Amino acid sequence: DGSIGYNKFSKDALFTDGVKATFGSNVDLQIYHDGSNSYITDVGTGNLNIKGGQGLALLSSSDEFFLYGDTNGQVNLYHNGLKRFETTTFGSKVTGYIQVTSGVDVTGGNIDLVDNSRIRIGTSQDLQIYHDGSNSYIDDSTGQGSLIVKTNSFQMLNAAGTEYIMTAVQDGGISLRFNNSEKL
Repeated sequence: DGSIGYNKFSKDALFTDGVKATFGSNVDLQIYHDGSNSYITDVGTGNLNIKGGQGLALLSSSDEFFLYGDTNGQVNLYHNGLKRFETTTFGSKVTGYIQVTSGVDVTGGNIDLVDNSRIRIGTSQDLQIYHDGSNSYIDDSTGQGSLIVKTNSFQMLNAAGTEYIMTAVQDGGISLRFNNSEKL
């Protein structure tokens, strides 16, 4: 309807393969199907913005979620229909394992584990570090080799950090203490 400045369609618009629906005076936005794949292409300057009312969903043709984001809320990523990653008010939450191939850098804060959760190291998880709610462990009981600590100076202190229990210094000696007094 030219009198109000736009065209009104009362039926589907059919574009054959390779024919593009284009938008913008420089044909910046293109929507088309090439016979095998479908495309939404933004070749202009600026962002391609996709807006949703209460949220935005990216779904498969069988309505399986790939991504879902709530307005002023979380963003979720899915694998095989199962939510695996979500943003939260405190950061993010992962359901399942995180596999890292290059390393992890913690530039601030802590890595917190609940009781009986373990840091497991080695292909067979031979070295484990954990706390069981009462005691703390460095456990190499399933390993075939030795637990080797490399350092120039080794110090073992009481829990308060106020008394030495044992010290060992490279090229210096070993000292065993009782009540912070050297005994051996």
